[in-house]
Amino acid sequence: MKTDPVRPASRTPLRINDLIALARERSSENRDALLKTIVSLFMAAPHRHAPKVRQHFDVILSHIAKDATSETRLDVAAKMAALKTAPPGLIKQLAFDEIAIAEPVIAASPVLEEDILVQLAREASPAHLLAITKRRKLSEQTSHALIQHGDTHVLASLALNQGASIAPDAMEELVGHARKVDALQKPMIERFDLPPLLLTRMYFFVPSTLKSEILKRADFLDPSLVGEAVKTNRQKIHAMAASRAARDRSSEPARLYQEIVDQINANAVNERYLNILLTNHALKPFVLAFAYNIGADPTTAHVILKDKSWEALAIAARSAGFERNSFAKIVGALDRHETRDPKSLRLFHLYTKIPRESAERIMRFWRVRTRANDKIVKATGAQTPKIHDLPGKAGG
Repeated sequence: MKTDPVRPASRTPLRINDLIALARERSSENRDALLKTIVSLFMAAPHRHAPKVRQHFDVILSHIAKDATSETRLDVAAKMAALKTAPPGLIKQLAFDEIAIAEPVIAASPVLEEDILVQLAREASPAHLLAITKRRKLSEQTSHALIQHGDTHVLASLALNQGASIAPDAMEELVGHARKVDALQKPMIERFDLPPLLLTRMYFFVPSTLKSEILKRADFLDPSLVGEAVKTNRQKIHAMAASRAARDRSSEPARLYQEIVDQINANAVNERYLNILLTNHALKPFVLAFAYNIGADPTTAHVILKDKSWEALAIAARSAGFERNSFAKIVGALDRHETRDPKSLRLFHLYTKIPRESAERIMRFWRVRTRANDKIVKATGAQTPKIHDLPGKAGG
């Protein structure tokens, strides 16, 4: 027997029992009409339904939507996508639907919680992952899942999303991908949360046009701000050296730190003095003197020296006008094996080809990052560096 068409919802308000009865409707010709009718009932007052009523709507709509046509499911997705009180079960179901239906929900629904987005990133198609990257905001966990499971299009779209929070270790992974994926390079360089260490690394492998973009970013920094940061950094280093020199004036370390104070007062913390410290294996005082020379915070200097790509060190040393032999000497003092590493040898060869003016502009990022310890260090995958982490004699 043919059933009567479903009547519009506006005539008479339906009770919960009426909704349950409608959900049992099995007539194929009325299935889409039934879904649209219940959606209309829900949308009539989506913010005023009691929690239990909303839960019933969710169960019923999810059940009926399974058998609705793609066209009707798409219509429902479009209506529910931006709704804050949309039924969560239905929204999840639509998010895992075919991409034309899922996309508006994935990209905009405030109902989709982080665990669902992460599940989508792990299980859904590349097109679904691409839709996730279009959301206004993304958590670090969701971004990480996208990086782990997304293709190059997903990674590039994620990098373009300035509303996506990306953890430092995940950011480093993206930079690693950018070495091989050209489409990822420009979006990464344009991210304002890209730490100086990673920006410096990218300078060495991006084409000249993007090198110019990195330098333009440096030009946005107020020169007076950079100058004030250098002044503050050096005052801090002077105070640190003086404090360590005063601990035990009869000890060799105290003598070396007092020597740094004297060299600072004489404006003589130069390349020659740094080479003397390295020759004497006084690496701990060297770190402090090196930081003073390049105008960086001591913590930032640690990060530069612990970066085993040596690219950050190459920029710092080049900006300070060090000779290539001095650069190689620092690398050798920090890790003797690296002086024979093919990558390091290539870097030594490229060292003098780095324009000093370009290196100086990049160093502006480092000099103003006096409070960036956590962000930069986490980006390297290392723990907070201490002076005793660096190799060398304990007395130095």
